[in-house]
Amino acid sequence: MPEPNNPELALRGTDSFTYAFYRHDPQRADHFDVHYHGEYEIIYVPKGSFHYLAGGADYWLRPGEALFLDQYSIHAFLEPAQPCGSYQGILFGKKFLFPSDTNPACRQFYEEIPPQRFSLTQKLTGATPWQQEILALIRRLLHLGRTPEENALPIQISLLTILDILRQEQAYTPIQNHLATQNETVREALFYIRRHFDKKLTVSGIADALHISVNHFIRLFKRLLGATPQKYIQTFRIQQAAALIRQDPTLPLSEVATRTGFPDANYFTRSFKQIMETTPSQYRQTTKMQ
Repeated sequence: MPEPNNPELALRGTDSFTYAFYRHDPQRADHFDVHYHGEYEIIYVPKGSFHYLAGGADYWLRPGEALFLDQYSIHAFLEPAQPCGSYQGILFGKKFLFPSDTNPACRQFYEEIPPQRFSLTQKLTGATPWQQEILALIRRLLHLGRTPEENALPIQISLLTILDILRQEQAYTPIQNHLATQNETVREALFYIRRHFDKKLTVSGIADALHISVNHFIRLFKRLLGATPQKYIQTFRIQQAAALIRQDPTLPLSEVATRTGFPDANYFTRSFKQIMETTPSQYRQTTKMQ
């Protein structure tokens, strides 16, 4: 599957080392962060319980469980089921595992599991021996990820082993044609919103740009993302506003509102407080003290 022409989908790391490791303590108000990218991603929960949305399906992860996300899977961390917890993530690109598309191992894997026909997204609980083996490899990767470039070889071997286990166990699901089309439509909608969030946006305008009916667009968006387009636009704008405040606490809040598509300052303040659980002014003061 070719990567869409989207600058937000730039691979992590470098061209020759498309791999990244992160730790995340998601105790924040702006949980709804829907996105997709060209890398595979593994999310592991050492403590706490978390709710994820991926490809329109709900996944509740508990301690010791992991979620394997396929390339271009639309996903989001929604909210913690418990107040204290954290999760860790690994992102890796196809290029990190295979030097070229003509590589024999690459051809074997993608000819057997073509991404247009099968999805690798799934929850790993340890319910089977092969899942236990993958979870052990993930925990090893999390340890190696502290110094990834120094451990490039064992990291690559571990990731290839995980993919081979998934292949041998046929741990992938067929993608129906209409679902592939729906996912692509929603990805295009997300890209459109992120390019035009600072301008006037209407649901009917987005639907027209995608050449689909408004009702179909709303149903599709809500099924795959768990929120209406209006809610997503509002949340995304507030996230961008919060980022602007963090970058420049001296920027007038009226300017922040305008730059993020809120011509009405009162509506901006109400929306910000609803999503961030604090006013823009209070958030700016907190930012200044950090």
